[in-house]
Amino acid sequence: MTPSRVPGRILLAGAILLFQATACGGGAQSHADGATDLVVVDDMSMGSDTAVMPLALDFSATGCAKFDAVASRCDGPAPLTLTFTPIASAEVTRFLWTFGDDTPDSSERSPSHTYALRGSYRVTLVGLAPGVGSLQQSHEAYVDVLPAPAGAWCDVDAQCADTLTCWCGASMPCAPVLSRGLCSQACDAASGGATVCPDGTTCADLAAGIVSSPPPINPVTNASWRHALCLPVCANDSSCATGFRCRDLLTGPSNAGWTRACFAAYPLEIGARCGDALGRPVDADCTSGLCADLGAYRRCAADCTTLDCPNGTGCANFGDGRHLCLAICGGPSTSGDGGPPADAGTSSSTCDDDPLLTCEVPGAEGALGFTIPGGSSSTAYCAPKRCARDGDCAPSGTCPPGVGHCQRVASAP
Repeated sequence: MTPSRVPGRILLAGAILLFQATACGGGAQSHADGATDLVVVDDMSMGSDTAVMPLALDFSATGCAKFDAVASRCDGPAPLTLTFTPIASAEVTRFLWTFGDDTPDSSERSPSHTYALRGSYRVTLVGLAPGVGSLQQSHEAYVDVLPAPAGAWCDVDAQCADTLTCWCGASMPCAPVLSRGLCSQACDAASGGATVCPDGTTCADLAAGIVSSPPPINPVTNASWRHALCLPVCANDSSCATGFRCRDLLTGPSNAGWTRACFAAYPLEIGARCGDALGRPVDADCTSGLCADLGAYRRCAADCTTLDCPNGTGCANFGDGRHLCLAICGGPSTSGDGGPPADAGTSSSTCDDDPLLTCEVPGAEGALGFTIPGGSSSTAYCAPKRCARDGDCAPSGTCPPGVGHCQRVASAP
């Protein structure tokens, strides 16, 4: 049957179709939908002595990055996962959803659905009131899936903005470093990268240390992320997409300094444990490209004669002639366990994961004593701990004769 249209509402065989949309995190607004695409109502004649109750049907979606209540449009970057909810009369108890992207329909009441590719999609809901009739509601272009920007998760290239590629996507994953692909572009000449990154991004070198060291502790079959890539600039973790952190990374490809950008928890920050199970250094474990001989294990550091130290660290001049960036105790998190585990970089800059290190203020005694030129003499750094006898360092290390700092029993090659 053909629906009749009247201003403000649609009346069909005793059915009234209302429109209601819920913006993500907001309240609901109701009004008569004067632009309903299609309505189908079964014959609901129930005899002259039976009142026909009006039925209502519409739907809302949550998970939108932005919802336009006027245009009834849900926007968000690809891949976009939404949860749909029917808004219906109590008599409507069965539902069939068509998502508009050539994927199978769903008969769940409130299904979750992921739109994999960018584009505009019509959503249709059919509701059945057993013994009464059925309704159908459609909204053209209800879902608008936008290109994913640099630094967003992705599975395939088609989800990313035109100039970007899905690094470590579904066809060549980079687990455990990246749980999914990353929209980005190379910014080094060796990879044919652009000389200028898109607005809001910076060129960060994720390949530091891979030439001069053995493979990382937890190698992956695909290390496509080990390039200089354009990544989103950030001020803190809340600036980054879920699953990424605001990191101090070397600027690429020249390694001339540090930049703040969103990336996974690996490679590890200055101060984190690094090296393989045999105690050998693995420079590629570290954002700085240097896994230094410090403590019972090894720690990520940087040579501050050629590179400024990032925030939360200080340039230490050691008695043995080395000049290394050390993590400030209580500064940005620096702990790790020598690889890219789930908790790398979390909550300890107190050196409590290494028996030969502790929070030390500058002092120049012995080969592992240090000074911080221009720094405060009261600031503590994660450094070899002071000792007076071997027992202060046992069983992992020894104390040199006289006053000094703990060192390993034997240095690994």
